Amino acid sequence: MNALHQKQILVLMVAILMVLAVGCANKATIKGDTVRTDYTRYTIKTPKAPAWKRIDVKDCDVGYFHKRYAAVISINSTCEEYQDATPETLTRHLLFGLQDRKVHSQETISIAGREGVITDVSGSLDGVPSRMKMLVVNRSYCTYDITLVAPPETFAKAAKTFDALVASFNVISSK
Repeated sequence: MNALHQKQILVLMVAILMVLAVGCANKATIKGDTVRTDYTRYTIKTPKAPAWKRIDVKDCDVGYFHKRYAAVISINSTCEEYQDATPETLTRHLLFGLQDRKVHSQETISIAGREGVITDVSGSLDGVPSRMKMLVVNRSYCTYDITLVAPPETFAKAAKTFDALVASFNVISSK
């Protein structure tokens, strides 16, 4: 990995963490594939270690980082705060800070017993080309979002893990 590539990864990581901090609200405990917060409990398929390493993303439920892909996946729940907002509106909120946006796809899916929105978008974060894929779903007074941010060159590989996380997502309970 050359010095320019390392600098791009560093800039992208800082930008990713800034964007993710906008959408994240609380800490969680994780046991196996079960994530628990003060307000909800849900399951996800944990990304395979050692390639995906668990990281702390400020105020998010859980985050994972893949060094070779320079990719971050964050999973978050926010309860009661956004209960009247649509998944489309919340998706736009998560995209604050992404410049020169190009939406590749946006589709409504059925997940965890509700309609959710999956969006694939590219743009730049602090001048660094980035691609994002995110799921936003409301269920029982909680909003859940799963977000992938990666450089365009590694996005397709990282998206496979994102897709597996989304397919495995299930809400067990919420207050």
